[in-house]
Amino acid sequence: MAISIVSLFVLLGKMIMTIMKVYYPILGLVVSMALTGMYAASVYGQMGPDYLDPRYPSPIAWYIRYSCSIADAYNVGKTCAMAKGTFAVTVYML
Repeated sequence: MAISIVSLFVLLGKMIMTIMKVYYPILGLVVSMALTGMYAASVYGQMGPDYLDPRYPSPIAWYIRYSCSIADAYNVGKTCAMAKGTFAVTVYML
């Protein structure tokens, strides 16, 4: 969520700088590299290891490895689908 807000403000800043003719390619490169780094860290954080429960350690998040039908038994199927969708959008933005 935070990266989306930061991306929105960066986009607005780029637009304003382009209109005022002070947006230079080297500045665009630096800003794009910063956003790429933030999105890469977000993708790793979302799919990274989950060792919170010592009984079920997982090298990758369970909602990425398995179908959301497992979560339906616990009435969190919609939450699982939302997490998968958020991950897909983050990967797309990266």
